[in-house]
Amino acid sequence: MNITTQELNDWKIKAPKANFIHLKDITFAEYNIVYYVRDFNSVKSLSDLTNINTSSFISFDSDVQYLNLILIDSIFSSIIADLGLNVFLKNVSSIKEYITKEKEIKRFDSLCGEEPIKYKFFNFIHLLVYSNIASEEVSNGNIDSSKIYYFKNKNNEIQYYSIYEQNELQLYLIDNMKLEIDLKKSFIEEDEATICLRIFI
Repeated sequence: MNITTQELNDWKIKAPKANFIHLKDITFAEYNIVYYVRDFNSVKSLSDLTNINTSSFISFDSDVQYLNLILIDSIFSSIIADLGLNVFLKNVSSIKEYITKEKEIKRFDSLCGEEPIKYKFFNFIHLLVYSNIASEEVSNGNIDSSKIYYFKNKNNEIQYYSIYEQNELQLYLIDNMKLEIDLKKSFIEEDEATICLRIFI
């Protein structure tokens, strides 16, 4: 839905309980993911991790973040770990790429196919934007429907998404969310590598 800036300001006055959030410079999640380095005698630094087969997922640095992902399903933490490793190896740079490059990157759950993995990420994004699933507090999946996300589109109009436009918001974020590895927070110690994955816009 497109509205003018004045209409948005009028709406804020009429709906003071609404929580308006600008879709810009937001970090939705940051995960420190721990991998076992198989050939740790030859892998001494992160730059030595050059392919998907040099490491395997162990867990998250935060047990709570790891357990929160069970709200999606029992293997979604492994999917996020696989995503993080593929971002680190520069195989993908977005969730959309990860979903569609099934054959090229040999995705963790490649047997599931594109539609099931897309459905999982739709649920993940829904909980990212409307709940505390990515926090280090135990999440019960409660939805904060007061959040209204907005940005200015190419026509200089305010595009907004309330809980009623959640499907459109999920599609927008699938296409526009960015992924990066924070190398300052990533490191190797003995036979374990910790990679910090950031999901933002």
